[in-house]
Parts: sequence; structure tokens; C-alpha cells
Amino acid sequence: MNQVYGSPLRPDTALQPRDTGARSNTSIRLRGNVLRLRDDQARALRMGMEDRPILAIQAAFGTGKTVVAALIAARLSSTERILVATATTNVAVAQLTDTLLGLDEFRSRLSVLRFVADTAIREGAPTTPVDLHPILLGLAANPTDTLTEREIARLRRYARGRSLIERVLRDPNAAFGMTEEEREEYRIAEYDNSDATEEAVAIMLKVRFPTILCMTVSALLNSTRPG
Repeated sequence: MNQVYGSPLRPDTALQPRDTGARSNTSIRLRGNVLRLRDDQARALRMGMEDRPILAIQAAFGTGKTVVAALIAARLSSTERILVATATTNVAVAQLTDTLLGLDEFRSRLSVLRFVADTAIREGAPTTPVDLHPILLGLAANPTDTLTEREIARLRRYARGRSLIERVLRDPNAAFGMTEEEREEYRIAEYDNSDATEEAVAIMLKVRFPTILCMTVSALLNSTRPG
């Protein structure tokens, strides 16, 4: 984006041409099945790996754009930075996420994370195994040995509040069945949700740094700050 809008890139982040071997690798394994790329798909994959600030891939529905996009993202990913993969709808982001998870060649080195806004959860957005809050809740339930007692306590505090929030997100009538204590915890959790999630994410990054972050364009715009 810096190249597109005219801001010079730092020397250490400038895009460099790379030899990906895409010309000879015309087949992939997706969830155990071998898929052979068509010539146009292989060409799009090669172009996606070249030094281009923007690449538009246009094709009809069902022609494999998501597979090509997932391959480009997987091959460009690095353990030294987070690659952001976006789409305009939660359904499209979920499909892209599932495709990334299904790339057998990259399974051992990809760490994929998907962010889903609470409003989307309330509206029934599709889920994936790597959605942010389930990952954080899992870390709270099974913390690693590298975390301090204070970090574990913060994760569990987040988990208590988040569990109540998700209970209401998925069933708005659940609030009526809460005890007074649960209602008070829910009010506190709602108030602290942003800060508690931010703390939990910071802890997660120590033990599960994502190489690819999947989210909708609107979620990306709403979650970024100037500078």
C-alpha cells in the first residue's frame, strides 16, 4: 500500500523479486486431494508472487480464485511479519481461511488467525477453527508453560467475561436466565471487553504469533488506528 500511495518503503521492507518455483509446481494438495492448477491459475499465482503493488484477478464464480488467493497468501507469509488477508464479507473470509487451513504443503508452518466482529457473530457469521476468541478461550483453558501466573490470571479473567458475552451473542434471551451475579459479571465483561481482549491478544502473540490474519475489509478499517 505504501508503494501505491507514494510513501517510500524502508530498505528492509521493500518488495524484492523472488524465485518461487511456481512455473514447475502446477499441482497442490488440498485436504489430502491433489489439485492440478490450470494454466490461467498458475499464471495468476506467478503474477501474485511478483513485485507488484496491486494485482487484480478476475474470473467467473467457482473458477478457483479463492484457492489461488490462498496460495499467494501462503507463499508470501513469513514468521517475521503478519500478512493480512481480507475480503468484503464474512462468508468469503471464512472460505479463504478454511482454504488456507486445507493447504497440506503449508500446514506445518502456517499460523492462521481469523478475526470476527461481535456484530457478525450475533448475525450468525460462519465460524472456523482459528477464530480469535475460541483461540483465546482455548489458551485460557490450556495455558502453556511459558506464561507467567499473572498472564494466566489475565487470560482466565478474559475467559470468564468472554464466555458470558458469547452466551448472549448467540442467544439474546440467555440474559433473562442469568443469576444476579452472572448479570453483574456480564455488565463488567461488556464494559471491559475491549481492554480484556487486547490484553489476551498480547499474551497470545507470545505463544501463537499468526503468520496470516484473516478479516473483512470493514473490520480491518475499524480496527486500525493512525500511525
